[in-house]
Amino acid sequence: MSAASERAEHDVDPAMTEELERLLGPRGSGVRHRTVDARRGGDAGGPLDGRGPVHSRSPELRADPEPELAASPEFASLFEALQHEVTAAESTATFRRKSQSTPRRRLLASAVFAALLATSVGLLPRPDLATYSLPLLVATVASLGALFAVVLLAALRPAYLPALPPGRLRAITGVAVLATCVLAVVPALANEGLHPHDHGFLFHAIPCLVFGLMGAVPVYGVVRLLDQGGGHVLAAVAAGLAANAILEVHCPYAGVAHRGLGHAAVLGLLLAGAFLLERRLTARR
Repeated sequence: MSAASERAEHDVDPAMTEELERLLGPRGSGVRHRTVDARRGGDAGGPLDGRGPVHSRSPELRADPEPELAASPEFASLFEALQHEVTAAESTATFRRKSQSTPRRRLLASAVFAALLATSVGLLPRPDLATYSLPLLVATVASLGALFAVVLLAALRPAYLPALPPGRLRAITGVAVLATCVLAVVPALANEGLHPHDHGFLFHAIPCLVFGLMGAVPVYGVVRLLDQGGGHVLAAVAAGLAANAILEVHCPYAGVAHRGLGHAAVLGLLLAGAFLLERRLTARR
């Protein structure tokens, strides 16, 4: 911009200021000075529209931009009540849990899953480890663990991200259910593990179902305690995958019926409960 145009922008029309002085009387000279200062970016009064920088305002406004509002008893009472509510909310255990960073929340949930898996391996290992295919066992548990990690990333998302679209939620759930069913029947198709023939498969499947639910409940609870809006469905999927991994290192039976009812059914029961709970909560809103 040229110097001439800059001078034209900042110059004040003398005729305009004289007319203001004539109309406003003694106040006109003050308006004139403020107008000049506003046009030139001075500190006397700021622009006439009131949108100038804070340092260009009067000392009273700089000290208290809303003196009448701040002095109002109603405003002081409302502000004090708001401060009290915020302080009370921040002091709760729920706020402290959910305000943890996203990596820390994911790490805590993964640590619970790893601890349950290690406990099952150390205290309740499958009795056929000496004859069972170790590569198949590692591959199955690793696949379930990878699926668990993917679901956990979706369940424990940062609070500033929008909720997962329903289509993506259904896709994650469908892939997890399909993968769990496939991994459940692989040992039977590979002719690995023991095949129960006595007392029927229900005699062996129901204890595994109960054991799997016992391992799933802590994972579900931790994910729900740490999530910031992930919902019950993703927590149930994560818990079901964790339960199947725990059962994989504990149960030696490889029958298709046994593993379908005693292993994969854990995820199905958790999902059914989560869907019913979500529907009930939605109906109450």
